[in-house]
Amino acid sequence: MISEIENNNHINKNISFDSMEDNKEVDSSHPYEDNPTTEENFDTLSKTENKIREFIANGLPLSEPLLYIDNLPLFRRGNLYSIQGQKGSHKSRIASKIATAIIKGSTTPDSIGLWANPNNDVTVAYINTEMNDLEEFAPIVDKIQRDTGLDVHSKKFRFTSIVETSRLSRFNAILGFIQRIYEESGNHTVVFIDVITDLVSDFNNVSETNSALDFLALLRVYLNCTIVQVIHENPGSMKARGNLGTEIGNKSTGQLRVGFEWKNYQKTGRIFLEIHKIRGSRDLSPIFMEFSEELGDLVCTEDQRKTVNYQELSKQKIDEFIKILPEIMSESRKYSQSELISEIQKKVSISVGTVKSRLNQIIGNRIKLICGNGVSCILVSYQVKGSKTEYSLEIPDVVNNIA
Repeated sequence: MISEIENNNHINKNISFDSMEDNKEVDSSHPYEDNPTTEENFDTLSKTENKIREFIANGLPLSEPLLYIDNLPLFRRGNLYSIQGQKGSHKSRIASKIATAIIKGSTTPDSIGLWANPNNDVTVAYINTEMNDLEEFAPIVDKIQRDTGLDVHSKKFRFTSIVETSRLSRFNAILGFIQRIYEESGNHTVVFIDVITDLVSDFNNVSETNSALDFLALLRVYLNCTIVQVIHENPGSMKARGNLGTEIGNKSTGQLRVGFEWKNYQKTGRIFLEIHKIRGSRDLSPIFMEFSEELGDLVCTEDQRKTVNYQELSKQKIDEFIKILPEIMSESRKYSQSELISEIQKKVSISVGTVKSRLNQIIGNRIKLICGNGVSCILVSYQVKGSKTEYSLEIPDVVNNIA
């Protein structure tokens, strides 16, 4: 992948941010070549146009969402997401729970309702920029490993810290780390940067903001990444820190905000998670949580659990699918995703995103269906890279033998 980047005419072969000195204006140095020729610009934009044309011609084969909450697709591949909040508001704990859910790939919601697509073949990379490496960051890494059941040396979860890296070298250090991960795994990488403002010298400097956004775009486009960045809010405000926070909010596909509930000028002990913005999705009411000393984790408050019992809600909705899938898939063959969704929507008034999430739950939990002649079967999905997803009903023993 590194050679691929170096061979690209529109990427600076010597990516450098060395002009970022404290309290000084930065020059136009950024990941992209400063002055490509008109012909090079035309070639780049034409290639992008053709890529989009081909994607549309193939029927818009959108990837499955990476993360859900309350059956709402929360994160999708290749985008930028933001987690913001005041100091001490559990921003890092929310980030680590999201990382855990994505790595685990379980359709059973966690303690605050997060769950992930089990078919995601991804690597998670968590980068610390401000915590003490051993006393604060290491326990977070340890909890993620314990909650996901990963071995300490697993390549599915990578982590590092740039606390000891000079501010001038931090972009290059992260770039090298993510490049190496991509070369080793070939997977899509979900990169957590906690916190983003520690990558620049002045979060109110427009030039540094532009360089940071260019850097994040480089990771997303050329190194096949989704970026989840954590950022502080201005004291006493709901606005993310500085010009950098403003522009990241504008560019983000999704913004999450975490904070404490206040009544009569005092904290109630409840913590809220607000979905400020998710492009293309419906609004979601705030989720209220509390910190459990016993579990050392965030959990839904009692009234939240009464309002949305995630596991019971999921089971009730899945039961409906268990009945209709064998009827729809009565022929012994593979069904394209578009065909299956179309047939399901003829029987149930439901969105495309919800259909996909329920199919993923059935597959991930290997829920048994009753097919013709009373035979037990399971739903299986097939997807070769670059091709469309297909589904079929298979007898479990046959699937195990194939595997």
